[in-house]
Amino acid sequence: MYLSQKANKYRELQQACLLEVAKVFKLITHILLAASNSALVTGAKVKWSTQEAIDMVINYIEWRYKDEITLTTLAEMVYLTPSYLIRIFKEHTGYAPIEYLQMLRMNAAASYLERTNLPMKVIIEKTGFNSVQYFCRLFKNKYGESPGQWRMKQRALQHKEEKP
Repeated sequence: MYLSQKANKYRELQQACLLEVAKVFKLITHILLAASNSALVTGAKVKWSTQEAIDMVINYIEWRYKDEITLTTLAEMVYLTPSYLIRIFKEHTGYAPIEYLQMLRMNAAASYLERTNLPMKVIIEKTGFNSVQYFCRLFKNKYGESPGQWRMKQRALQHKEEKP
């Protein structure tokens, strides 16, 4: 039983690493395409198509969601105004850029809560949240219960599924 659990955890870790590597390659590909394929250089600025700009922002957010990210940073990265970035990002994804960022952070936090025994404070730091209170409020809004309650419920469900 113990070795089986270790093997499962190893496979999960291996899959997570492969997904992260795939994200890196995807981000590099988008950067290279934007720089060489359809980018028009005008002075010091680069102009991308709307879809390329959205893809760049999405990839950046997915890769760096743990870090502090501001709307201004995202807009400057693709040479757009913050208001225009919000508008086109929302048209393409259904979310504003910061909403998308919060969604990724929340999904990552839920994954940590479900799959690890890390303390809440560590999970909050690993997922880019700055405040325990803010994280708990967002989590409760999304999942309907506190992170601790949700974690216990998930563990109980997993334990129930493991029993024959």
